[in-house]
Amino acid sequence: MGKESANRFLFHLEELISKRSPGHFARTIREGDIVFILQLGSNVHGTFLMVSELLHGRRKGNIVIPEGRLGSGWRGFGLNLRKF
Repeated sequence: MGKESANRFLFHLEELISKRSPGHFARTIREGDIVFILQLGSNVHGTFLMVSELLHGRRKGNIVIPEGRLGSGWRGFGLNLRKF
């Protein structure tokens, strides 16, 4: 992920954190042939953000970032992303 894509990712992450009740949330970030998909999900353990990476239309990998207490999981991820 390049710096410009990381900045756009951070923008969308801050958008998600700032909403009180985000409801449906899905965003895409394109970088050449690579597409990053950000999706909000939830299960019995809580709310999470799933980030998937697709290359030429095929899923290359994904990570799941839990919301944490008061959004601390997403905020912590955002703080580390800022260092990038």
